[in-house]
Amino acid sequence: MVILLTLCPVLLAAQESSFVADSAYAFTRHLSVTIGPRPMGSANDRTALNWVVEKLRSFGADSAYVLPFSEARSRRGVTNTNSGVAVGLFRGRSDSTIVIGGHIDSAGREIPGANDDASG
Repeated sequence: MVILLTLCPVLLAAQESSFVADSAYAFTRHLSVTIGPRPMGSANDRTALNWVVEKLRSFGADSAYVLPFSEARSRRGVTNTNSGVAVGLFRGRSDSTIVIGGHIDSAGREIPGANDDASG
């Protein structure tokens, strides 16, 4: 997620891709420290999703929103949740589609999630 947020302004400006360590650190810190642990369906999960949507809008997304989902499937079965994914649509000059993804939730209530995809 952080890599996506760090590169968005660069890609949109059609400049050569570069990684901005300070921005990556600030985004990771905001998700893992300021917002904190983000178990699926928690208030912090919703706060993080809304924060990412606002970041995508600030980077010029033509459309940005939270796409909700009510359950997650895994090897352990189905977990009912009230979560979602942040979606940002940036229209380009071609018909090609590029999808970049990352999950925003963290593994549990005691885990801040800095290395559970807040870092990319």
